[in-house]
Amino acid sequence: MERGHLTGLVDGYQRPAAAGDFQRCVQLLGAHPNDNELLAALTAIISYHSVRSDMRAMGQVTELLRASTDDQRPWLRYVVESTSAWVALGRGDREASHRHQVAWEAILAGDGEQYAVAIEFVWLDGFVDLASLQTFECILIGDFVGAEAAQARIERRVEHISPDRRLMNISQADSVKFWILLARGDVHGAATLARQVHELATSHGLDTIRLFAATERAAADALVVALGDNTDRDELSARIARLTKLLDLWRRIGLEVNRPMFDAIVARLLLIAGYPDRARAWLGTCLEVTARLDLTSYDAEVMRIRAHTAADAHQRHEELAAARELARRQGFTWLELRAALDDFELRGEPAREALVDVVGRMPAGGDAPELARAQELLVGHGVTRA
Repeated sequence: MERGHLTGLVDGYQRPAAAGDFQRCVQLLGAHPNDNELLAALTAIISYHSVRSDMRAMGQVTELLRASTDDQRPWLRYVVESTSAWVALGRGDREASHRHQVAWEAILAGDGEQYAVAIEFVWLDGFVDLASLQTFECILIGDFVGAEAAQARIERRVEHISPDRRLMNISQADSVKFWILLARGDVHGAATLARQVHELATSHGLDTIRLFAATERAAADALVVALGDNTDRDELSARIARLTKLLDLWRRIGLEVNRPMFDAIVARLLLIAGYPDRARAWLGTCLEVTARLDLTSYDAEVMRIRAHTAADAHQRHEELAAARELARRQGFTWLELRAALDDFELRGEPAREALVDVVGRMPAGGDAPELARAQELLVGHGVTRA
């Protein structure tokens, strides 16, 4: 879940030598905290770390920039607040993210139109950027009505974007919509959307977008095979190989955008194909990387899926409980519900209280598919209210 993920990956500020350039900017800024050129150069490091989903580094740079914000640099405050909102959500801190979202939205609602257009992360419009963040947050808490509303705001905004910037923002909108469809369980819809984006990117020669779309397409197509009525194991294995090959390429070029979400899909596929040990190892690597990057917003879901690779029921329960508690601390009720449901299906009555509790905290009218399933299970076990 990252802003401006349609960034050039290996050219310009993403070249290997760029890290040293950025470090030099940090050193110079310490001596000249009011140098606008240095401040502007330093904002580029945010994009540099953004495609790597390095919340730790992004947070450090943002705090350096925050110290130089003032009334003469409203553009800098825009960069600081918008980036801070993404960093906080990526770290699993919804409360902090909300504070920064409020400040960010206030800038956009005031005279911030100029910043939404001029201060961009790879041509990503500020209104589209904010609605993308809000969409991902809605998914994490299980508010799919809210996610659809945020997606509608993106689509309305895209209609008013100049033609030269529209394609990048349309691609961003489609990428966000892809994750909504998958979260709702519409793998066929997600596969169709990914194919359309891939064809669009190919026809326009947009290699970076094509790489993202190819990965989304590989993930969705593999899920279509895995969740079909008659799963062909050989075909599924080939689909898994295609997806993992693409993700290995991502890691070689330093790309981690939405990587935990893709890693969770890989593990689901490996489990369906009958390779629990490979799934566990894959997710173990994922958690090591998210810990290094301080990117923990999806850890609860990764841990939930990893629990299904456990050697025995007791270990599975322990790991499901850990996933549920992490999601609860972070306030991501959809992830908490999924872990609680798995534990309830594993243990029955002893897990009822935790499931009832999270069901009662789900967003009202959020239309999460797991919520109806949880309510049916609880009624079947003699619970009339949840």
